[in-house]
Amino acid sequence: MNSSKLQHYNLVNLGRQLKTHVLDRVDINLPASKGQIEEDALRMRVYGHVLEMYSDYAGLVVMSHQGRKGGDDFASFEHHCETLRKLLPNDMMVDFVPHDKVFAPETKERIKRLGRRQIMLLDNMRYFEEEKKWEVEHNTYVPCFKGVIQSCVNDSIPTWHREDSSLMCLPYIAPTWIGLRSSYELRILQEVVNSKEPKALIMGGAKIQKVADLVKIGQTGVDIFTGGLPGQGIGKARGYHLGGGDH
Repeated sequence: MNSSKLQHYNLVNLGRQLKTHVLDRVDINLPASKGQIEEDALRMRVYGHVLEMYSDYAGLVVMSHQGRKGGDDFASFEHHCETLRKLLPNDMMVDFVPHDKVFAPETKERIKRLGRRQIMLLDNMRYFEEEKKWEVEHNTYVPCFKGVIQSCVNDSIPTWHREDSSLMCLPYIAPTWIGLRSSYELRILQEVVNSKEPKALIMGGAKIQKVADLVKIGQTGVDIFTGGLPGQGIGKARGYHLGGGDH
């Protein structure tokens, strides 16, 4: 089965499971400069396409985050919403809910009125203190959305390793499905892992704790090309002088 047929097959199967209204957790944490996101970011274009396909089956409530966890560089999703409107067809409604209205009763009523090809983008989840730590018994997400939301989609594969409340809450709200983009990425990863061809890993970032993982991966025979803090950590471990007081 080729890629386009597989994508259509996965979409139809997912669409059959979705019941309006749908809460979709995506990852539109985008590169930004001086408070402005990059409108042409690949991630935004890909999710715009996926949301359009989902919206043919049910009204969507979309949530995500922008900015670093524990930081204070949070940005409103108002600009993200404007970008989505540019990416999606003119016949699709894209509505924005600011952070002070996300859990308000009026928002719940607006969700009830959502129809097919209508999207409601909730503001940046980083604004909420409880996003940092998931607690089953003490959170706002579940009591706000349970009963109103009939299906959840977790399509935020880059953040699956986290315990953010906006990820952990989904199965407590409604039956939860793996999203189309995530399914596609999992399939590609499986093909790469199972391939007998030579493999290489390219990785950067600012998380120094990943150095140990890179060492383990390197021991499997995978060539690794890295930069950022992980690259500096590996360079230092090998005895290289990196400057900046490292003597």
